[in-house]
Amino acid sequence: GTQTWILQEHACAQYYGGRGANFVLVTMNAFVSSIGLWAAGRPSCAGTVASRRPVVHQVRLCAETSAADAKPAVAKPEPVKTEESLPVIPETVAQDKGILREKYGHLEGKEIKTVSQALKEFNDSFGRPVYSIYSNVVNDVIATTHLSRVCAAFRYDAIFAFGLETVFEQFFATYPSDEERDLLRKCILKSLDFKEEEIRSDAQEVRSWLALGKTEDDVLNAATTPGTCKVTNAINYAANAPFFEWYFSRMYAIGLFKILEGVGVTIDPEAIERVGQKLNISVAKLQDEYAVYMGAIEKMKAAETLFAEVAARDKRKIAERLAEKAEQMKAEAEKEEKEANEADKAGSEAEG
Repeated sequence: GTQTWILQEHACAQYYGGRGANFVLVTMNAFVSSIGLWAAGRPSCAGTVASRRPVVHQVRLCAETSAADAKPAVAKPEPVKTEESLPVIPETVAQDKGILREKYGHLEGKEIKTVSQALKEFNDSFGRPVYSIYSNVVNDVIATTHLSRVCAAFRYDAIFAFGLETVFEQFFATYPSDEERDLLRKCILKSLDFKEEEIRSDAQEVRSWLALGKTEDDVLNAATTPGTCKVTNAINYAANAPFFEWYFSRMYAIGLFKILEGVGVTIDPEAIERVGQKLNISVAKLQDEYAVYMGAIEKMKAAETLFAEVAARDKRKIAERLAEKAEQMKAEAEKEEKEANEADKAGSEAEG
C-alpha cells in the first residue's frame, strides 16, 4: 500500500540542519525512490536519515496494508496519521506540503552514483594499497562526503571546501610518502566529482578572509547581513535557506569549526549553542559533529604515534642489522688481510 514517512521534529532538525517543523509528511516516492535524496534512491537509504546519528529521536514508517496482506503472526502496523491528528505546524510549512515533489520531482528516475562506485573509482585511480592507519579515514571521507554530494538539498560553498581541505591537512599531513599523499588527495576528489582547483581556491578564500582579523561577531552577523565574499554568503545562505534547500554536511561542519577557531572562539557547549541558534543550525547536530570530529583527530593522533613508534623500532632493527653486518664484514676483511700477510711472510721465508 501507500507508505508514508513521518519525520518528527528532531529528525527534521537532524537532516535539514534545524529547518524541521514538528511533523512533515511526504510520500515514499516523493522522498526517496523517485527523487534520490540519498544514493541510489533505495528506501533503505532513507531509513539511515534517522539512524546515522544518535540525536535523531524517532522516525516511524507507517504502512497501509490490505486485510489480505495481513498475517496473524505479525503485529498490525501503526495507522497512518491524518492531517487532523497531527500537531499544529507552522503555516509556511503547511502551505508547502508538496515541496519535495515540487522542488525535486524532476530528479525522478535519475541515475545516482553509489558509495561503492565512488570507492571503486578511488581504488582504480590510486592503484596501490593505502597505509593501514589511513584506510578507514579515506573510506569515511569518501562515503560520508559522497552521500552529502548526491543529496538533492546539497549546496556546495566555500565553507564546505575549507572543511574538506582541513581534513586533508589534519588527517593526511604525516602520510609517509609525499608523492602518494598528493595522489591520494587527487584521487579522493576525483571519486567525489570535485574539481581540485576549485576546492583549493575556495579554501584559500576562507583563509584570506580569516587573515583580515575577523571576529566571532563577523561570523554571526553574516547570518543576517549578506556579505560580499564567498564566506559570508555561505553563512548567510545556510542561515536563511528555505525548507529542504540546504543540507548540513560533515565537511561544512568541519569548515565552520575551523573558522570559529580562526576567529578566536573556544569551542565548548556554550559556544556551540550560541553559534547554532544564531546561524539557524541544529545545536544537537553541531554538538554531534564536533564530537565525531574531535574523536577522529584523537584516534588519528594515537594511530600516528603508534605508527611512528613502529617505524622507529623498524629503523633501529635495520640499523642494528647493518651495524652487525658491518662488523662482520670488518672482521672478514681483517681476517683476509691477516691471511694475506701471513702468506707473504711465508713466501719471503721460502725465498730466503
